[in-house]
Amino acid sequence: MSKRQIIKERRRNRARANRILTIVGVLVVVALFATFFILNSQGKFPERKIVNGLTAGDPNAPISVVEYADFQCVWCQYAFENVEPALIRDYINTGKVFLTFEPFNFIGPESQRAGEAAYCANDQGKFWEYHDLLYSNWAGENEGAFSDPNLFKFAGKIDFDQEAFAECFNSGKYTQLVIDKAAEASAAGINSTPTFLVNGQAVGLKELLSVLDGLVNQ
Repeated sequence: MSKRQIIKERRRNRARANRILTIVGVLVVVALFATFFILNSQGKFPERKIVNGLTAGDPNAPISVVEYADFQCVWCQYAFENVEPALIRDYINTGKVFLTFEPFNFIGPESQRAGEAAYCANDQGKFWEYHDLLYSNWAGENEGAFSDPNLFKFAGKIDFDQEAFAECFNSGKYTQLVIDKAAEASAAGINSTPTFLVNGQAVGLKELLSVLDGLVNQ
């Protein structure tokens, strides 16, 4: 084989390899999109249909659920990933449950600051987006995941007035409110997170969905 033929053969091989890589890349992208849409259709990433402030669902729903949760709490983060999708899909979005979220400063200073930041996001109607970002970026308790710089970074991912958020957060506008809410929860006998009040009765995470199912089927 001549040198020219060798060069041509190498070029053909490179072109063939590039085509294969392109096809594989397209297939990977298609697979990722397909996985996302399949999970979404199964309710893995349900959208809250009705939200207002720190509440989700129809205010006239027959079942009221108040969730006391700490953004740093490992079991609260577990609930966000493994229980909340079903809660939203089967109970909140179907008009059976009206949920109120109460940020509970239970674990430490980062819990306090995360709660303040969430209230500042709520000023612009973005509480639930910020709530989801906090739990999606959970990285352990008192490990710096919710340091002030990180809380600002999370806010930067939301389409709202960043300067207004910074002014609210830096001013300590909601410092006392978060402290007061924690005191109210403690006074009401809430001593662990997450705790759910279902029509006024305290329910733990493990029992939540079964209790709701029982109420719905009464």
